[in-house]
Amino acid sequence: MNYDYVINAPISVKQIADLREAVGWNRMESCYENKLMTSYFHISGVTYAKCLKKRIL
Repeated sequence: MNYDYVINAPISVKQIADLREAVGWNRMESCYENKLMTSYFHISGVTYAKCLKKRIL
């Protein structure tokens, strides 16, 4: 399997608010629209279940 990663891709206030809402959190759009807030921290993760299973067995 091949995975593509996009590191520090631009993200909008709406995308962050939509994601927060999708997981049941409040949108906090007004906080993200604050001009002093110039950096959004985001990460991606993958699991390697097949690799771990082979090592365990």
